[in-house]
Amino acid sequence: MILRAKLAVLGAGEVALALALWRRGPVDDPLRWSDPLGWLRVTSPENALVEVGRVVVLVVVGWMVCSTALAIAARVLDVLFGTRRCSAAVSRVIPGFIATLVAAAIATSAPMAAQPRSPVAPLGPVRDGRAPTAVAAAIAASPVATPLSIAPAPAATTTHVVATGESLWSIARDQVGGDATELDRYWRALCDANRAALRSGDVNVIHPGETLVLPEPR
Repeated sequence: MILRAKLAVLGAGEVALALALWRRGPVDDPLRWSDPLGWLRVTSPENALVEVGRVVVLVVVGWMVCSTALAIAARVLDVLFGTRRCSAAVSRVIPGFIATLVAAAIATSAPMAAQPRSPVAPLGPVRDGRAPTAVAAAIAASPVATPLSIAPAPAATTTHVVATGESLWSIARDQVGGDATELDRYWRALCDANRAALRSGDVNVIHPGETLVLPEPR
């Protein structure tokens, strides 16, 4: 209700101001529309300033009146047809506060659309415990559902906090020993597992305090 009252006051004020400017106040030498340049040469600067200012304000107020009427018409059409095309088409030529006020006022006055209700599944028939013999036999003969197998929990991830003076090669050696083939394989796996997490982004440069993921030795 308040938004609609504000919209009505805005529209009435715009129309009243436009009519007052059109009728103009008492001036010594009114603007002659038939010969505006000739009038501008002979009239006084003060009178010319008043009349030109009145015309400029009248143009602005007229644009506001037309914008308000256009915004109301576009919003009403959008509400009737369930679209936003009309409001979007006129949004470039109307002031933002007018568009916001018109949209809010019409939105509060438009009836809310009925929300679709989700279908309710019908309840099954209530059984009294005296099922027919054929039904009872079919239930008894139905196979028992096989229980779902529960997947084993993943193994805990082993981590290692880098100490001063360590490298990925020394950490790999501590994990698998000094066998060259096994050490090389584990070092490459250790690099692949931690390359993206290293602060330096370089497997040859690690910092004390970084936490590494240790692959399981094969």
